[in-house]
Amino acid sequence: MKKDKIRLIGVDAGGTKTDIVLCDGNGHVLGRRICGSGNVNDVGAEACFLMISGAIGELLGETEPDAIFIGASGAISGDGPLLLAKMRERYPETKVLLENDTANLLAMARSDEDNAIALICGTGSIIYVKRGDELLRIGGWGHLFDEGGSAYDIGRDALRVLLAAEEGTVPFGELCRLTLERLGAESAHSVLSELYKKDKTAVSSLAPAVFEADELGDEAAKGIILRNIEVIKKKLSDAKSAFGAQGEIVCGGGLFNSKTFCEMLADRVEPLGFTLYIPTLPQSLGASIRSAMVVDEVDRENFTENFKNTI
Repeated sequence: MKKDKIRLIGVDAGGTKTDIVLCDGNGHVLGRRICGSGNVNDVGAEACFLMISGAIGELLGETEPDAIFIGASGAISGDGPLLLAKMRERYPETKVLLENDTANLLAMARSDEDNAIALICGTGSIIYVKRGDELLRIGGWGHLFDEGGSAYDIGRDALRVLLAAEEGTVPFGELCRLTLERLGAESAHSVLSELYKKDKTAVSSLAPAVFEADELGDEAAKGIILRNIEVIKKKLSDAKSAFGAQGEIVCGGGLFNSKTFCEMLADRVEPLGFTLYIPTLPQSLGASIRSAMVVDEVDRENFTENFKNTI
């Protein structure tokens, strides 16, 4: 089949949003949908399936794509296999693959993908080191078990400071003021029960207040950023010691939208032998590349250029 006739679906499903792209075999973007959270364990396999299949229906009608690659947070545990089964049942003529969303980043690595490092710092955080067919993981166990390095952790730390300030044990500074603004409340205590009922994004959405407060000189905000960066540094140090990881790290996730976060992290991991590569294109490019690889060989450079010019 000619590459311009191939129809590929690439899905980058994160904890906050899901980016679904329709491409041809050359990487030309033919359509795109941005949806809500695609973390399978947060919203469930059925909700993920309905969201993704609904978007594909809007993009292709009843036509089945040639391949679907879904890189989704939470995909390797919990309801991931159920989502894959539902997708394969819905698209029996289509080659459907499901992996963790870090696979999307690894596909965008400028170095050899089979010897690459990926770091996601979004709603959650995870590190993957790829060595040939072996995929080595550090973190990404979810907000109940991870130590830090994510927007959820930074937002939670901001809430802790605000609650302590309301108790009178720490000063009420710019961080507290900005956190309350984002909460749209007069106090953290007044919305605490609501936050327990909401999903992780209600807490992770507070992270920008920390970076804004840091720019205003708030010491508590700076401390939060540094603490979370130290957690990431420790994980990368562990990756180096245990797996021999070194060199360029391809990075993704909302925290890398912060110049402060990027610069502070780069300064602290450089002595370990790491450099950061933060792609300007969305991670749906990586998902689309992986989708294309299911069908045929891929000229990554040409595919990426076409994607860039049409996204």
